[in-house]
Amino acid sequence: MQVQAKRQIVPTELFVEHIISSIGERFRKVGQNRYMFESANNLLYFQNFNKEGDRQWYRIRKEARTYLALSEKDSFLCLTVPAEGIIYKIPFHEVERQVKAAGWTRDHLEVNIYNSRWVELGWDISGYKQHISYP
Repeated sequence: MQVQAKRQIVPTELFVEHIISSIGERFRKVGQNRYMFESANNLLYFQNFNKEGDRQWYRIRKEARTYLALSEKDSFLCLTVPAEGIIYKIPFHEVERQVKAAGWTRDHLEVNIYNSRWVELGWDISGYKQHISYP
């Protein structure tokens, strides 16, 4: 019987740093937001769920949502699964379009992903899914 080696869990902070460094722009942290970063052209907001499996859960608070929506930069919601080397990098204007189409009325966003589907919005986000090679 062959025993499969358990995958090493990548620390969330190192995974996010790896993604940012691979973009090729200089980013700085925004205010008190631990995982919001901006460059001259882009605004990235990371939410992280560091467990293996086909279900992930995230929550985007009102303040972060408003900041992303009002930014004049290209804004992205980056939902990561470091344990599996996955990021869903979604343009925030598309998130807001889907939120409106789904009739979501809360100030914050609930994000339950099941098999690359944003359950609350009934939205297949598999087209935004990227696999990241982490050293």
